[in-house]
Amino acid sequence: MIRDSSTGIEEIAQNTAPFVLDLYPNPLKTSLTICASTPLHGIKVYDVLGDLVIEVTMIKPKNTTTVSVKNLSAGVYFLKVRTEDAEFIRKIVVTK
Repeated sequence: MIRDSSTGIEEIAQNTAPFVLDLYPNPLKTSLTICASTPLHGIKVYDVLGDLVIEVTMIKPKNTTTVSVKNLSAGVYFLKVRTEDAEFIRKIVVTK
């Protein structure tokens, strides 16, 4: 997927495999496992007000990682994952 920063329009690049992002479990209690088809470079979690509550920078990008959310209150959050080429946002639900 290619994002034009001047217009904000995303296009699917030709001749590339689709990006696959699996999150589990969701809803979750203590940790979230993230599996992607391409290496992850960074992970951010935002609350519903848009405040950054967790940030993980990958020193060595990898396709699978686990993020602890045990310090978060129950509620809805937004997960932003960054790959070399794009960013993706998914909703996660934390229960206690």
